Formats: sequence, C-alpha cells, structure tokens
Amino acid sequence: MLGTALVEMAADKYEILAQFNKTEPIKGAVEYLQCDFNHAEFLLPMLNRLKPDAVIHLAAITDTNFCEENPDFTSKLNVTAVFIIARWCAQQSIPFIFTSTDLVFDGKNPPYSETCEQNPLMVYGEQKAMAEKKILSIYPGALICRVPLMFGYKNGKPGGFLRGLIDTIGKKEYASQFRDEYRTPVYTRRVAKGILIGLKKKLKGYLHLGGSQRLSRYHLGLLVCEVFDLDSVYNKPSWLKDTELAKKRPLDVSLDSGLAIENGYDPGDLKADFIDLRERLRIN
Repeated sequence: MLGTALVEMAADKYEILAQFNKTEPIKGAVEYLQCDFNHAEFLLPMLNRLKPDAVIHLAAITDTNFCEENPDFTSKLNVTAVFIIARWCAQQSIPFIFTSTDLVFDGKNPPYSETCEQNPLMVYGEQKAMAEKKILSIYPGALICRVPLMFGYKNGKPGGFLRGLIDTIGKKEYASQFRDEYRTPVYTRRVAKGILIGLKKKLKGYLHLGGSQRLSRYHLGLLVCEVFDLDSVYNKPSWLKDTELAKKRPLDVSLDSGLAIENGYDPGDLKADFIDLRERLRIN
C-alpha cells in the first residue's frame, strides 16, 4: 500500500526498480521484480545485480497477531533481511531509508518524538525496534521513518484498516472499535512525500511521519462512515482496557511529527485525505 503511493509520487523523478512478493502490482512505467525477502540468500545477489543508487525498504510482515504467533518466521523478514540490506547500503555508501512503526513505543507517554525511548509491548514492535538499532549500529547515515496507522490503496482498492471497515460496515455488520486506543493516522501519499523529502535532503537518524490529528479508533471509524456514506450505527464502541489485548497493545502511540514538518512535510487534513482517496477510487 505504501509502496503503491511511493511509486506514484516518485516515478516522474527517479528510475524505480520495485519489488513485490505475492501480489503483483498493476503495471505501469515502473519495472517490478518478484522477490521473497524471507529467503535472505537471494538478497545480496539481487542487490549486486541491480546496483541501486538508493534503497527505500518498506517490506514487512505487519500483521501484529501473526507476529505474536510466529516470531521466528516473521523475524526473518522484519529483522534479518533488514540487516543484510542496510549493511550492503553502508558498504556502498548509498542512501538507505527504512520504515518503522509507532508500535516501538509503549503508549504511556504520548506524543512521541524522535528522541523518545523505545519500549515495545508487541512482538512486531520488538522486531522493528531491533531492526532500528541494528541499522544505526552499522550505518549511522541511514534514515528510519516511523509511521503510524496508515490508509491508502493498492491495485485500485482501499488498503489497510480502511478496507476492513468499509467491507464490514458496508455489509451492515458491526465493527468493534476501541474508544481508548489513540493513533495519529495518515494517508500513504503523505508518508511517501515525507520519505522523498528525507531522500532529497539526505536526512539521517529518525523521522516521524504521522498525521495531523490524534484520534481514537472509534472516532476514526465515525469519520470513515461520514466520508464513505456508511451507517455509523455499525461502528461499535468498545474499550481496549477491558480486553486481553491490553497487555500487549499500547493505548496511545501518537507521533510528534514536528521535525518532519520543519523539513517540509505536510501531514494533511484527515477528512480531506479520505475524500481524496474516495474520489481516486470512485467509491460512492
């Protein structure tokens, strides 16, 4: 989903060699190569053959429940592959940008700036935090872009949490949404622009690319219902603190994106960006 946005935003400025695993993207002016990053033995031959001038690494297994249940398997992509690619970029002295997550934080002291201490509660957050540390230990010139809950599209359809909400509520089924879990959601096209700013300005270290509004999952659902003309009665309020998930799911990982904004990043307006996505996909 983020890769789709990045390709669209960068295609007129750069020659792009984009990788995919199972879901083949809609073909355009960009060259796509199939690659399974879980098989680390293929990474170095691929990089040596392509000889890129910069690498933006977006690939990850982001399903938090799957990561909890399969930590060893998911670590191959979320940690091991990242280290191999970062080390190769360091050896070549080329820009390396890695996308991490707001879930490297525990949700107890929001909003989180780039200097805040990591303390992940979930396996996925632990893997991303480990990857961050490995990257900067071998390549201090790398840029780590932490991103929040994102919405966007791929292959002409809504992606991320948005797809699940539209599908469920559109069928007049209840979607349980936490009133006490807060994020700073953002459009993938905004994040893509932020990444390209980091590439152009040769930024390094950490950069937060969050949205402009702090919203609970429940209130985010209400906004989705409003923009996509869905019946909000099916956006069912619930409380994270009353579930077993509360032990490993942070309540508030809102990001402070002030540094990125100082460098030209525009987090946008959430409602306007939902409308933009709706019009791009012609969703009535």
